[in-house]
Amino acid sequence: MPLVPCKGAYPRVAEDVYIAEGVVIIGDVTIGPGSCVGVNAVIRGDVGPVVLGERVTVSENCFIDSEPGFVTSLGNDVSVGAGAVIHAASIGDTVFIGENCVILAGARIGSNCLVGAHSVIPEQRSIPSGSVVAGEPARVVRPITDQEMAWIRGLALESARRAQEGFLAVEEEWKTT
Repeated sequence: MPLVPCKGAYPRVAEDVYIAEGVVIIGDVTIGPGSCVGVNAVIRGDVGPVVLGERVTVSENCFIDSEPGFVTSLGNDVSVGAGAVIHAASIGDTVFIGENCVILAGARIGSNCLVGAHSVIPEQRSIPSGSVVAGEPARVVRPITDQEMAWIRGLALESARRAQEGFLAVEEEWKTT
């Protein structure tokens, strides 16, 4: 699990974060407590900062990066489905990003949202809090339900539970907090 410094910035990973095999985390990246990063995910903070909040799950084969002038941020209790790409975007708290979504530079997703699988959020698009969005390009299809919100919160709690139980793979010499 390489944590790779870049341009004087070293990844900062909370000590209870679970990081799977094949993950690469580069440069100015911060990952909050109770989070999990799945197999072969890449998180690049080499040209701009990337900040993941508490209880964030980044599933297998995801790619998250930034670009100059942007901070890529994922709030607390965010779950990102396998194969998603998040580029220079801002995501609020308690959000589910479906499998193979693409979220482009300057996009902003409010809190309490569900983004359907394979959706594309174009550059500079703003998604209001409390929305379910889907499509290519993504559009708001309806308000999120209480049942969907409970499901998203449950995913975040499960991520934190797994990390706390010792599935974490962050070696002592790689920890920075």
